[in-house]
Amino acid sequence: KTFTDLSSAVVYNPIDEAIYTGQISAGGFIELKELTLGTFTKMVGVEDDIQAAINFVKSKGGGTVFLKPGTHKIINNDIELFSNISLIGESASTTVIDFDGSNKRVLIQGTSSTRIVNVSIENLTIKNAATSNGLIDADWTSRIFIRRCILENSFTGTSGALINFNQTGQEPFVVDGCSIDNTSATTTGRYGITAGAADTSRAIITNTLIKNCNRGINSGSVNVVNCDIVDCLRGVDSSTSSVITNNRITTLNNSSSIAVNVGANRNVISNNYLSGTGNTGRGIVVSGAEYGKIIGNIFFTFGTEYISVNGSRQFSITANSLVGSTGGGTALIYVEAGVGASAPSSKVMIFGNILD
Repeated sequence: KTFTDLSSAVVYNPIDEAIYTGQISAGGFIELKELTLGTFTKMVGVEDDIQAAINFVKSKGGGTVFLKPGTHKIINNDIELFSNISLIGESASTTVIDFDGSNKRVLIQGTSSTRIVNVSIENLTIKNAATSNGLIDADWTSRIFIRRCILENSFTGTSGALINFNQTGQEPFVVDGCSIDNTSATTTGRYGITAGAADTSRAIITNTLIKNCNRGINSGSVNVVNCDIVDCLRGVDSSTSSVITNNRITTLNNSSSIAVNVGANRNVISNNYLSGTGNTGRGIVVSGAEYGKIIGNIFFTFGTEYISVNGSRQFSITANSLVGSTGGGTALIYVEAGVGASAPSSKVMIFGNILD
């Protein structure tokens, strides 16, 4: 619209929810456009209703719910996210969702016919949910992004992963730049991230600190890159083909601890620093697997086998450095027949490793 003389103007800014006034000189113009769906932003203060804001953004076709700094206490209802919605805070150090011991969580719940897709959770601390379903609980989803978040639980009697991608209908997700602390590595079920379902082969967990978990990552197929996994009974526990590279994994001082435990086919475990604590536990355990590589890893002070291959074939173990004593265990590298589809172990190639 073109203005022929001096006119007043009113503009609404949805970012800070403010209304501004001004003047438009003669000859000035305003180009009127429809709102583009998916870019709407709703600001939420600590006294506001997060779910109401999410529902409002959903009604606009998607967009961003931005949580203002402070502690947002949630005790009565789950926070449920829908397709094409981002839940974002200013930063994880200033913006907190505290479930305060309730059995509520962030829920992303699709169905077999209607998946929830394109959801982002960023720049938040999420903590203190007394539920076995996790702080973030996703099922029948695709393209879920969790970035720069702090996730922690202090309820030692509660089992469950802090990020729980359920067993059914799970497709690719990304966890990046997060810190995850489940505070009890000896409690069964207290995992960092669970991703147990079909088609997670394009899932990526990267640049993330995971500590004090019974399992740091308990997964189907997954890519774990540049992570720091500390004081967990098991660092990475994968049931099928995975890429595990450039991580530092330090296990708990426990005879049952394992840094990396994998099964099935096409695993690549490379360039990791793997360390036991107090000369206990094992380094890498491969069971019933085919077509894999263990290459370029550094192992330090495990109690029994540094590398154990059981009932597997067509595996190469190359250019690893194994340092320290097994503390009376069986061997630094141990290959046994085992029981399984690939038993007995065969075509396992071992060369160029340093045993110290």
